[in-house]
Amino acid sequence: MEAIIQHGVITQQIGERSIEFDMRGVDQVEDTWQAEAEDAFVEGSPYPDLPGCIMERVRRRDVIPGALYEFDITARGDARGTKPTKILNRGKRRTLETGWDERAVRYLSWHADWKPCTGIAASGLILCEAHGFLNGQRVYFARTTGGSGITPQSSTSLGVGYYVCDRAANQFRVSASPGGAPLALGTDITAGEVIAAEFALGAPHPQHPTLFLTELQVEDENTDWKIASAAYRGLEEGKPFHRMTTVNGQSFSSSEPMTISLAGGWEDPRPTNFHLPEVVVTDTYLVGSGTLPTSAVPSFATPPNPPAVQSLVLTGDADKFIWNYPYGWTLVATPHAATLNSQVSAMAYSLVYRYIWPVMLR
Repeated sequence: MEAIIQHGVITQQIGERSIEFDMRGVDQVEDTWQAEAEDAFVEGSPYPDLPGCIMERVRRRDVIPGALYEFDITARGDARGTKPTKILNRGKRRTLETGWDERAVRYLSWHADWKPCTGIAASGLILCEAHGFLNGQRVYFARTTGGSGITPQSSTSLGVGYYVCDRAANQFRVSASPGGAPLALGTDITAGEVIAAEFALGAPHPQHPTLFLTELQVEDENTDWKIASAAYRGLEEGKPFHRMTTVNGQSFSSSEPMTISLAGGWEDPRPTNFHLPEVVVTDTYLVGSGTLPTSAVPSFATPPNPPAVQSLVLTGDADKFIWNYPYGWTLVATPHAATLNSQVSAMAYSLVYRYIWPVMLR
């Protein structure tokens, strides 16, 4: 049996408390209390000694009308006694093709929405009422006014992730690394918002820095905690490039006598029809950092493990031919194939190589 002061009146727990912990869903608490006030327990409020749970259903009975009441309470949320972010389930999709790797995580969390905050430069304190963050938890800022030492998210920046330290119920400081020294805010933050990193669009996955949060779906049942489904996309680890090789035929004719030194050719000059392959190799890469490599286009460049191409020699009058430059294997294009977002470095690009014959008919 437990007695506490609830809303200024004495309340007392009676009977046995029932707690159901659910690893893949919402925990549930059922209990019975007595109180001297008819409004001592209100649905939607935190459960008396389990702040991670919200009272979802309250049933009241009169014991002594106007003096004593019994309440049957059902509360749901996280019954561990805190306000953490709890992983309900997760999955991943990886591919050897040119598509992005994906991870999906479903959370139960009190932190899936932006929380208003201010900051005091002199002390480095971030003021955020009932934030519920834990020391070491990574957070992002946005829409800040002031705070020159903080880099928030914006339309032109992904922002910087910071780590909570020196936390108290309604305030905390931030550091650049877990367990690091508190950072200076530079100037007072007169307005701003803060959110747990796992719910900041564009933030990297905590274990895979080249996977980025690209989609977030949040729902609740009129509660402060949310069910949040997060989708990460990017590159979980390096993968081989994807190759596409095409060979198209080129036909050439000449009424001038020519000799062809290829197998099956001839050495005595004669009018000629001949065919050559046009070979194009396209290698597509997925990268988690860097920029599109366009500085060497066009250039003499050979693809890795290139297809074998038979050499060709044409003899005859020089004015009957066109000499090509560059020739042989040449990098002719580096098209940008895909990107997650212009503010993140993960991208897919292609290197297009073409085999160009050194001499062609005019």
